[in-house]
Amino acid sequence: MTHHAHTQALATADPDFDAPDYSPGSLAAVLPAVAGALGVSGVTGTGLDYASCAAHFQMPCSQAAVVVLCDGLGYENLAQHRAYTPYLRSRFALIQVLRTAFPSTTAAALSSFGTGTAPGLTSLVGYTLRVPESAGAQGMGQETPRPAGTSRATGTSRPTATNRPAATNRPAATIRPAGMGPDTRTGTLANLVSWTQQPNPSKIASASGNQGAPPFAVPPQEFCQEPSIFSIMVAGGINVLTAGPAKFAGSGLTKAAFDGGSFIPDQSLKGRVNDVVNFIRKPGATPKCAYLYWGDLDKKGHGFGPDSPEWTAALTQFDSEFERLVGSLPPGTVVVLTADHGQVAVDFSQQVDVAADPTLAEGVALVGGEPRALHIYVSDTTEPGVVAQRWRDVLAGRAVVWAREEAIAAGLFGPVAVQGGAAARVRPWIGDLVVAAVGGTTIVDSRTQTADSLKLKGVHGSLTPTEMRVPLLITIT
Repeated sequence: MTHHAHTQALATADPDFDAPDYSPGSLAAVLPAVAGALGVSGVTGTGLDYASCAAHFQMPCSQAAVVVLCDGLGYENLAQHRAYTPYLRSRFALIQVLRTAFPSTTAAALSSFGTGTAPGLTSLVGYTLRVPESAGAQGMGQETPRPAGTSRATGTSRPTATNRPAATNRPAATIRPAGMGPDTRTGTLANLVSWTQQPNPSKIASASGNQGAPPFAVPPQEFCQEPSIFSIMVAGGINVLTAGPAKFAGSGLTKAAFDGGSFIPDQSLKGRVNDVVNFIRKPGATPKCAYLYWGDLDKKGHGFGPDSPEWTAALTQFDSEFERLVGSLPPGTVVVLTADHGQVAVDFSQQVDVAADPTLAEGVALVGGEPRALHIYVSDTTEPGVVAQRWRDVLAGRAVVWAREEAIAAGLFGPVAVQGGAAARVRPWIGDLVVAAVGGTTIVDSRTQTADSLKLKGVHGSLTPTEMRVPLLITIT
């Protein structure tokens, strides 16, 4: 099914939904485009050619590039609040609008961004996922053997990136990871941001929350078998630097989608800007790429709402530091600004608690994902279609409900529905039902979520334009 067909199908499900995009004009194409602009050749697992992506975005060849990702800076959020961004407002006409991955959440979007592919190939199809039954006996699930170098998206031979390191051909998981209980239908919940797993998800709702949860038993580079664009850049002779918070250095998500190059930990935005400027300005003939991640805007949106004074103050700070960054870089540097998703304000009058609704709770073993994009895992003795119909009846007008195969066929996760390969590896992690919220609705489960998470004022994950559309600004210094 083409992207246009997926768009039409989602419009039928809800006219306000935007289809996720994994094409050369999507968020997934940004880092391949940067690699192409720096002279690296390659093709991603979803068939994105680096040079073609650079041409699509009209990104010129350069010896230096800086990529800035502001977590939670959706295009519509920025457009509505551009009065608080003097610099970005002055360049607003140059901003392109991209669509992100589904779910429009950090784990799925950043892994798609970092690998140039889609959640259906990275395996990061949600914020929290139940460890599937197949993992108990076969690691991440059965994977059909295939010739080296074949595409997980199609099962056919595809070009590989120039100088792609052998280490990026990550081994298929064929053994049960240590620490994963023998009965994985009991509800072990993996968190793909903290890279932990909770064998008893009810503990998350306790006073201690998810603190003390053991590490997720599947190693990051085994869980996500798509190579990061940074690792391919490094193999292609590019000097790569990441500037981010200390907790991201060597984290599961970093290893899964952003491994490659060096990492400078710095807690402040000012410090990260200085780190990047110093790196790019350092003399040397080797091409350079610096990546700066900033997550505080997303945090302010979660805590106070995406229209709050706290959020707009954080936006103004980011705008000021981004202007300083651009003004401090040497001539000819390609500067790319984008985001992973937007945010919508929660309408607490439309919040639904599965734990408090017997009709929704019936037959449900575990609720994964997050309040705007849920993975619903049903009990062994329950027919998913029966649960799906109950959820559709209860949530009519507030959410769209797909069975797993319907969600895959709709293209929500990109290329998953193929024989062997990624399908066998990724499909078991996707919920028996996939649910996307409409409007300001949130769907929670107070049995397995922290009290603080139930009070979030800004959220994301669903398919509304505010959540799905992100900005792309390309500047040449």
